[in-house]
Amino acid sequence: MLIASRTLLDKIKLSPTPAYRLAIAAGCHPSTLSRLLHGAARVRDNDVRIVAVGRQLGLTAAECFVEKNEPFRQPTDRCGERCGQDESQP
Repeated sequence: MLIASRTLLDKIKLSPTPAYRLAIAAGCHPSTLSRLLHGAARVRDNDVRIVAVGRQLGLTAAECFVEKNEPFRQPTDRCGERCGQDESQP
């Protein structure tokens, strides 16, 4: 199963054009694009809506998708140096 790639999400966020305008120019509703990008709606193989947005941002169709079993985001360590320490210690 495919999902939208991190590269596509980053390009959309860093674009000077708002995401809703990219969606309209690509021929899809802004809320539909949001659902596709964030996993609330299922992305089809080579989904033309995602590809159209990616092309506006200079991406190829292959760069717009990633397999779901591949890492989407790098795991982060939120508790810093305190991980693994006894919680009773400050």
